[in-house]
Amino acid sequence: MELGKVGGLVGVVVLVLGVLFGGYLGFGDEGGSEGIRVASFNGQIFGDSKIEKIGVDYYVDLVRGYDLFFLLEIRDKDGSSFDEVCSALASYNYSCLVSERAGRGISKEQVGVVWRDGINVTGFGEVDDELDLFEREPFWVEFSFSDDRFYVVHLKPDDVVGEMGALEEIVGESDTVLIGDFNADCDYYDAVEETHFDSWNWVIGDDVDTTTGATDCAYDRVVVSGDVGVLGSGVVEISEDVSDHHLVWVELG
Repeated sequence: MELGKVGGLVGVVVLVLGVLFGGYLGFGDEGGSEGIRVASFNGQIFGDSKIEKIGVDYYVDLVRGYDLFFLLEIRDKDGSSFDEVCSALASYNYSCLVSERAGRGISKEQVGVVWRDGINVTGFGEVDDELDLFEREPFWVEFSFSDDRFYVVHLKPDDVVGEMGALEEIVGESDTVLIGDFNADCDYYDAVEETHFDSWNWVIGDDVDTTTGATDCAYDRVVVSGDVGVLGSGVVEISEDVSDHHLVWVELG
């Protein structure tokens, strides 16, 4: 089977938490935004114990700063922790979906997607990985506000080079936003020596620290193809008791 073929939508649970309406510009709570604010956050073993420790309200407040939010490393088998957050976000007119559980070993992960009213999801699914090139198959989503396809990734630390190469073959030259935990720095990936997505815009660059501990590594990234418009980007600091990753964001327009 060709590497670039994308799999079906089997096993993806959609939680419809709001009524979709209206346009898509200027959703931010503070007003004045000209584009779509998108965030990616690795919740570090996000599950029941994390919800019990940190609380649902923390994650609700975190999501509400953005129009589109990707939560990585959801670990609980029954998905109840993400359900709790999504149920609370319903009051603020957000909807959610979650990917299939992915991973070669016992510890498997899901990606949670949250979007504000006015945005419609037009397609989603996991990359078809019959060749077993990824520890966790990238999850893709398409939205009504853009022709760009979003690929949400959590690359295996010990195989960043191989998985980055496989990802590059899959996405080709299409209008694409790559977002998530790339582990693309420090001991796992030499950004100077490697040339993956060399002509693309690495919105979150090599000099950014996206880790909450003593390390200084740009693990979490946003990488976009040339035709994708970027209005702004940044990193939001997260406490170490919440995650070992900071949140990264980009405004697209």
